Amino acid sequence: MPAAIRKWVLVLLVLLLAVPAIAATVTLSRWVTLRSDKSSAVREIIRSEVDKREGFSTSQEEKANLNSAEDEKERDDSAYKKGIANANREFVRAKKKRDDLTSRYQAVFSEREEQQKNVRTTRAGIDNLDSQVARYNQDIQAQQVSLKKWLQTEKQGEAAVAVLFTRGFKDKAHTLEAMADQASAPLMAQYMGTYIQSFTKVINTVLSVDFIRAIEEGTAKWNNEEPLRFEMEKGAKGTTYLRLKRYELYPFQAPKGGRVKPPPASRNIRAVVVTSKKDLDNFLIENRYTPTGHDLERAYRMIRETTQMNATAEEGLQEQVKSYQDRIASLQKKIREAQSDKGSQTALLKRREEQLDRTAREATAVQSQKEEADQSFRNAQQALHDIKRVRESIIFKTALATARGSQTPAETSAEAIIDKLAEVRNDAKTQHSTSTTEVTNFTVSGESAHQAVTEARIISVRLISFINEGDSVRVKMAFRVRTVLEESADDGKREADRRPVERKPVDRKPVDRKPVDRTPTVQPPEKKEKDDGFLARIWTPSEPTREEKEKDVPPAKPTVKRNPHALGAHEGNDVLFELISVKNVGKDLLVRVDVTNMTEDATRYVALYDQAYRWTKSRVTDTVGKEHDVSEVTFWSGNEKTTMYSAGSRGVPLDGRTTKSVLLFFKQVPGMKSVRKLTIHPYVYYRKVFWSWQEFDFAFQNVRVSR
Repeated sequence: MPAAIRKWVLVLLVLLLAVPAIAATVTLSRWVTLRSDKSSAVREIIRSEVDKREGFSTSQEEKANLNSAEDEKERDDSAYKKGIANANREFVRAKKKRDDLTSRYQAVFSEREEQQKNVRTTRAGIDNLDSQVARYNQDIQAQQVSLKKWLQTEKQGEAAVAVLFTRGFKDKAHTLEAMADQASAPLMAQYMGTYIQSFTKVINTVLSVDFIRAIEEGTAKWNNEEPLRFEMEKGAKGTTYLRLKRYELYPFQAPKGGRVKPPPASRNIRAVVVTSKKDLDNFLIENRYTPTGHDLERAYRMIRETTQMNATAEEGLQEQVKSYQDRIASLQKKIREAQSDKGSQTALLKRREEQLDRTAREATAVQSQKEEADQSFRNAQQALHDIKRVRESIIFKTALATARGSQTPAETSAEAIIDKLAEVRNDAKTQHSTSTTEVTNFTVSGESAHQAVTEARIISVRLISFINEGDSVRVKMAFRVRTVLEESADDGKREADRRPVERKPVDRKPVDRKPVDRTPTVQPPEKKEKDDGFLARIWTPSEPTREEKEKDVPPAKPTVKRNPHALGAHEGNDVLFELISVKNVGKDLLVRVDVTNMTEDATRYVALYDQAYRWTKSRVTDTVGKEHDVSEVTFWSGNEKTTMYSAGSRGVPLDGRTTKSVLLFFKQVPGMKSVRKLTIHPYVYYRKVFWSWQEFDFAFQNVRVSR
């Protein structure tokens, strides 16, 4: 028993040692770089690589190559994701910093604008206070001028002057009256000066002292009242009279004739200002006349009236001066208040200006930091965009190829690899696509899809295995594809391509459930004719006319008419491509193709890319086997011309049952009588829920060239 165990252990050790040796002998396949992803170039490279193989692949070889390619794919994907994660992390950090500084920038500048507004408001308030003070001073001056005018124009009472004079044998009455007035003038001037001085304290609060001093004499005017005359004594020298004359007083009006000068003393004329009965009696007694010996009642009455009038005038003066005094005092109070407010506003303005200066310096610093953050954000955004824009990925494909009678398994394998190129490109292009579904009130309200425009190019191919399946060969291969997202403002899409799916509104009106009345309607019997006996005339409906029958027949839908003169035709995805003509135009070749949408109401978008795009283009093969790509593609519909460049990456739309002509210009093509091979490579875009497309290679062999 121990010997048997040792035998099996030795066998297992030999097997374990043999497996690594066998695995070590497996030769891994290598990546084959493609200088161009055109079918002809790829075909030659693939055939040369397949021809280098001597037989089918073993399971160990398949496993080793597949593990190696998957490890490489995992490393590439991990490096790509790591690069995106790092760039995205840097982008988020830069964006957060920019957003924070933007918020701070907005806050600081808003604060600065608010402070500037406060400073302007404070300055405007100070200017308003200065204007108020100036206006109040003007109002005070106006009040003073008004008071001066009132004092100068208003009568301030009356004065009665008693004069004793003797009329001699040769004296004239007019002369004596004039002399009496001259004697009365200085007395009234002195009286008005005393009157003015009594009101000096009151008026000085309103007017200046210079005004009072300038008019301390005043003006007295006769009121045209006939003076009273009393005969006091008769004698040889003449008759002595007592004259009592009343004058209106304007004490604050300067005399027009200047300062009144007293006349020379005269014994015959004596005068005095009387303000009461006692003053008159004393004046008469001083001149040796007895008041009781004469009838002086009228004189006493005049004195009483004058006294009453003076009392009334004094009250009016005091009231008027008090009114002006109150107005001016109110204005002066407002001036003091405005000046006080100006002082506080000036202090506030100083504080606000200092605060504004600090905020302005802070705003300048924040703006500089924000500009740096914006630049960092743009750099991070561009770095993230550059990483996402270009990507190299590995795509695995498996194909089962069956050899025809005249083909070897190697040739069949090469053709299977070539047939997968278009599928690999399509798979790579679908990596950049997004879809959006809008939901409103738990109901889908709109759908939209966005397919990014990318350039997919196969840069290398790696053969994984060729497994023998009897009559067929199972080919497994890996493609390294480089996809580049086109840089465009709208990703190469037109606005019509972004239009959401239109949904017809659902009519949710309640259904009318009333029972239908199916009882036949009974027509009233028609009148019988006179000669029809007892048989009623039966009404039969008239047959419809020919015009009515033609109206009821729906119009026939137009059918697609093929061009009988076309040089050839191909169909793809319900779109008909008819080759109409191939002409030489100088050194260029002009090809016309009619494109027709064969569907009833489905819209198709057709694109035939030219040199403005990087995708597969239509081409011609000359007699020596050289291929020439199309240079310019133009679509015509009536007089409407649309270039492929202006149509956009999705081409031009074709409604149901419509036809458009396409002109393909091949520049710098040598003149020849026939084209060995003309390949039209269209892209047909259609939409069900999301956008999809199909591309075709329509070949026309040995096409005759007309001139």
